[in-house]
Amino acid sequence: MTEPLTGRVAIVTGGARGIGRAAAAQLAGLGMAVAICDRDHERGLRTAAELDDHARVRFFPMDLAEPEQIERAVADVEAAFGPADTLVNNAAQIGEPRPLLELGLEAWRQVMDVNLTGTFLISQAVARRLVKAGRGGVIVNIQAIQPKLPLAGYTPYCVSKGGLDAFTRVLAVELAPAGIRVNGIAVGSVFADSMKPLLPEGPEWQGEIDPEHPPTGLDESAGTLIGRMGRPSDIARVVGFLVSDDAAYLTGSVIRADGGRLISRRPDPLAPGGRPR
Repeated sequence: MTEPLTGRVAIVTGGARGIGRAAAAQLAGLGMAVAICDRDHERGLRTAAELDDHARVRFFPMDLAEPEQIERAVADVEAAFGPADTLVNNAAQIGEPRPLLELGLEAWRQVMDVNLTGTFLISQAVARRLVKAGRGGVIVNIQAIQPKLPLAGYTPYCVSKGGLDAFTRVLAVELAPAGIRVNGIAVGSVFADSMKPLLPEGPEWQGEIDPEHPPTGLDESAGTLIGRMGRPSDIARVVGFLVSDDAAYLTGSVIRADGGRLISRRPDPLAPGGRPR
């Protein structure tokens, strides 16, 4: 059972929606002060207001593709809550679907700037403060199963998540002497807004979709062994575990939370010919 984490401070990137929002809610529920860092001002403010508990959840605008915003956001979080001892690297760009031979350099860079460069910069900024203060800490990287199960048309995303897998282990090795644990979660088959262009037309798929209650067709067509799509809250509970002292002996580890998708032989609902009914 995860113990309360009162007195600790977490930064969650991409925390305005989806897995990031669920992770922020999980950590706030465990007693942490939570900084939601996101480029979506309106959604970020709304999420912080919905999750706020005694002014311990706040929104801080930040675009990982803009390096100067990263350092400013980390400093603003420290001024508001004190130094962050926990970082959840969740923000990511999936990019527009393009065949490999038609992929331009700019499209490649847009994804890499967020998924790898931005993640590197905020990890460095938080770790520098922890090392200087002589404090331990925790970094959790939200990864994906796509490096091992690529989705055609999403080359930059799949490659960037493979890089993040390596980055998790590099961080673990580099930061272990400072008492900073670094682990990852390889996520699969969890609905996100970025998946909407892949869905079929029809009233069931229109408008805003609640990832905790996705359309029945997604669950029925899920390629998981569990027999349904994952919910952001499924991943958030793993985040809570990795952040807690229950995971004190884990670093450099990657937990696969995909409902068994990677070893399932069921058709991929997001691949051509396998779309949800």
